[in-house]
Amino acid sequence: MRPEAEMPGAVTPLKALCSDEAQDRWSHLYRQIAESLEESFGMRGRAVLREGVRQYAALLGREKRAFLEKCGLKTSLKTAANLRGPFPVGVRTDKEWIEHTEQQLFVNIVRCPHAELWNQREKRHLGQLWCEEFYPAYFHSAIGDAVQINMTRVLTNPGDEHCRFSVYLRPANLDLPDRKRCFDGYDPDRKPVLEVPEPEIDFEQRRRLLFSCIKDELRRSLDKTLEDIVNVDL
Repeated sequence: MRPEAEMPGAVTPLKALCSDEAQDRWSHLYRQIAESLEESFGMRGRAVLREGVRQYAALLGREKRAFLEKCGLKTSLKTAANLRGPFPVGVRTDKEWIEHTEQQLFVNIVRCPHAELWNQREKRHLGQLWCEEFYPAYFHSAIGDAVQINMTRVLTNPGDEHCRFSVYLRPANLDLPDRKRCFDGYDPDRKPVLEVPEPEIDFEQRRRLLFSCIKDELRRSLDKTLEDIVNVDL
């Protein structure tokens, strides 16, 4: 297994590319919104939360895809799961990269600051909800619906010591234009990219985006206002 600092390639490892304080504020916001929706609306609130998370993930996925294409990079598992996420980042995060190629991604998240916070509040199921909805929506938006995602262990599940992601992208499941978009081997004329700058992740901006996505879904589904049930300072 390769620790994060030894990941291959020309991209800077995702080790200290965010503010820990801002990341914690993001985690607190999700927990606060999730608890309030569940307490106020029960199952309907959880449905709103799931759809809001999917919309948030899709926006980040589209942002990642646009960034990769602007840099001249392929939209594969190797790139979509490297530059700026989608996995937790920062010095308090530990990952074991087992395999990370264009077609396969096997990674264990051994330590996650989000899971630690959610577990402390005894809201494990809301953390599980996040992972169930966020990662498929993110990868499908960043790469395409052909991505297959399996999560066999999660830190928010009692007894699990890490999150385990097994993600696949097979050329046979793509048409020819998408194969060229995703894989170097199907684009012989592509020029190599030597270095890609990696900006810091702005968790304050992501807090506002998360709030907006869930707010819009609550209004659409239940005709309710998120500010009426969640008191937060954005």
